[in-house]
Amino acid sequence: MPNTEPSFIVLILCYNEKDHIADLLQAVAQRTPHFLVVDDGSNDGTADILRDLGVPTLFQHKNGGKGQAIRTGLGWVLAQHYDYVIFMDGDGQHDPEDLPTFMAAMVEGYDFICGNRMTDTSGMPRKRRITNQMGSWALSRIINATIPDTMVGYRALKCDLLRRFPLISKGFTIETEILLRSFEYPIRFINVPVKTIYHHHGENKYQGVRDSWGIFFFCGGLEANEGQWRKQKPAAVTAQHLDKLLGTGPKLA
Repeated sequence: MPNTEPSFIVLILCYNEKDHIADLLQAVAQRTPHFLVVDDGSNDGTADILRDLGVPTLFQHKNGGKGQAIRTGLGWVLAQHYDYVIFMDGDGQHDPEDLPTFMAAMVEGYDFICGNRMTDTSGMPRKRRITNQMGSWALSRIINATIPDTMVGYRALKCDLLRRFPLISKGFTIETEILLRSFEYPIRFINVPVKTIYHHHGENKYQGVRDSWGIFFFCGGLEANEGQWRKQKPAAVTAQHLDKLLGTGPKLA
């Protein structure tokens, strides 16, 4: 077991989350000072809340989808010296109380730490549960590993692993792409139980059946265009671009 705890940063993705983002960031800040928000072109006042809070934020001027938001965030994160990045959605469905679970797995040196909501599905909508189970079964067969919840966004990866491959997805398929790319390498992975809080109001940005079909089509297209994506280079945020993206909060060390 390593003698020192690995360093990490929480990458929080948000789009139109004015009702949840402040409470979420307060809860995250109670557990770690190392976090970065990517606002994906919110137009509901979320950006104003983030500026008022003064938290480190990369602002995208228009909504580009979750894939673009993750690539923007990773462009900064992977240029730093963190050992791990924890992905978290800004809609309040990922519970910051589960962060210590990820931290414990990091100490053990796992490369890919995947949250698992399927240990308790009592509060999960039936349609979401079915699509998750179907998608997880199919993707687990593709990667020849058992991942009970392949569609969860709450996960942690070693930064060195993420530096090995480019990412090209624009929407929710980014999470499937990260999974497939990661399992091309001989990695150590673990599934850890996490809670998910389902709100009974507001917009659901994941359209279960439609996005599940998108994920399946993506898996086929990924193999068909393997040569094309291998020519891509991992995204990076240049100093000039960062000046345009970084919010009014304190500069990240």
